[in-house]
Amino acid sequence: MDDKLFDTVFSLPYTGFREFLVLYFTFLKPITKLTDKETLVAAEFLYRYFIYSTKYDNEDYVYDKLFKTEVKREVGKLLNISLASLSQHILSLKKKGILIDGKFHKNIIPPVEYNENLQDFKVLLFFNKK
Repeated sequence: MDDKLFDTVFSLPYTGFREFLVLYFTFLKPITKLTDKETLVAAEFLYRYFIYSTKYDNEDYVYDKLFKTEVKREVGKLLNISLASLSQHILSLKKKGILIDGKFHKNIIPPVEYNENLQDFKVLLFFNKK
């Protein structure tokens, strides 16, 4: 077999940007080792990161706002988990390298710009032979 480059395209239907992020983190599960709940927590915080980034230019302010108690309460209510449980999931995201120094790892953020009219997303993955 030769080493020709080939393309494979998978089409994954989704209903909104939140669901896209859940699919994105689900696809990365073999790499990230996230549980189902951690996947939902990561996706929801990343969703809010994109929303806040469209409103505020200062990334430090975005992250400060993102992890405030009031936002955590909203996320917990949305995902039907307690604040204590949510805090444990956030700690797991830190331990697994998804969050570093209170921010998403730069390589975990998909290269998309959020706007309410987004229709399609393309995520490019490279598989390197060891």
